[in-house]
Amino acid sequence: MMKEENPNLPWEMIREIFSWLPVKSLGQFRCVSKPCRSFISDPNFAKIQLSRTIDNKHILFQRRRLVFTNEKRHSIYFCNLDELLNQDSRFLDDGESINENIGKSVVVSNLDYVHPEQSSPDGSPLPNFWVLISYCNGLVLFKLNGQELYLVNPAIREYKKLPKPPSFNALSLSGFGFDHASDDYKVVNGWSVKDEIEFAVYSLKTGFWRVIERRFPYKAMFCFIGFMLNGGVHWLVKIAQDDSWVIISFLLEEEEVREIPVPFTSYKPLHYKLGVFGEFLCIADWVSSHVDEQYTDFWVMKEYGVRESWTEKKFSSFIPFSLVHSGCWKKDYVLLICQHKKLLVMYDFSDGSSHCINIYDFPKVSDAGFYVESLVSLN
Repeated sequence: MMKEENPNLPWEMIREIFSWLPVKSLGQFRCVSKPCRSFISDPNFAKIQLSRTIDNKHILFQRRRLVFTNEKRHSIYFCNLDELLNQDSRFLDDGESINENIGKSVVVSNLDYVHPEQSSPDGSPLPNFWVLISYCNGLVLFKLNGQELYLVNPAIREYKKLPKPPSFNALSLSGFGFDHASDDYKVVNGWSVKDEIEFAVYSLKTGFWRVIERRFPYKAMFCFIGFMLNGGVHWLVKIAQDDSWVIISFLLEEEEVREIPVPFTSYKPLHYKLGVFGEFLCIADWVSSHVDEQYTDFWVMKEYGVRESWTEKKFSSFIPFSLVHSGCWKKDYVLLICQHKKLLVMYDFSDGSSHCINIYDFPKVSDAGFYVESLVSLN
């Protein structure tokens, strides 16, 4: 155990060593001494430790956590994403049964402490209904029962129920990210007013919502979850004037909206889903049939904001489900969520193979995404 006075190593060196450690180990070292507890609790140290994780891909992959809701969205769970992927080395041919032993030794934890299930006056349970919205720097944003917003840091078991936005319902646009200019985490909420969208921004620093005075001439469609990239929260919407598709980015620093072109120029009767693939925007779409839903196109924007940089990545094998990108990837693999069958599907773009990933005791999931463990505090 280190002494509080005259440590064997300078405190600067100890801080540097500790900044490379995972959150769980740092939580244990908080009990070593008051100086340790003090600098580990320092917000500046949390930033350094987070940057060490994000800037080193080897460390990043070790500290990624898969966060997901169960089949009926009643509870939230998380597990070590790369432990799960490392155990899943076998590819399944299309049509084969799912390997039920995959992920059996991976520890799955729940976040039921955020909002325990309530009971009605007659004692019957009132199950929660969780929707995963977004994640940034170890913080995860959830919507509960279409009425409440919660920010959670699962690594340090902190959570915060946000005050209700000025206008809020199950169809509100929602997103979350970090504003480097103001050193503040911000939640963005948007709602339709005729053929315009009005936004409000919640600041974690101030604890208040603020309505943006200007309204923007777009129509919110079915893409209500925003994705953070390059300083802005992104949604796929329609331009009110001509009903054409466009991606809008709500810039957290400027609190303005920027348009980003889509890869298609004419309306097609498909169901588009926006996402982030690695460090790029992506769009997925599929068509419905009388039998099932067939996943068709997957577009990736290689140069941000440049229409000509959209690249279509073809699926060489037939995947008869509607899939949405989870934001999780590793090498050439991308983790997709099958919304129709409520499964996780890993697709390999290098050879066109695909296989299902089953989390033990959770044969079906609804939402899924990933976060990186951090010390970022909500208090």
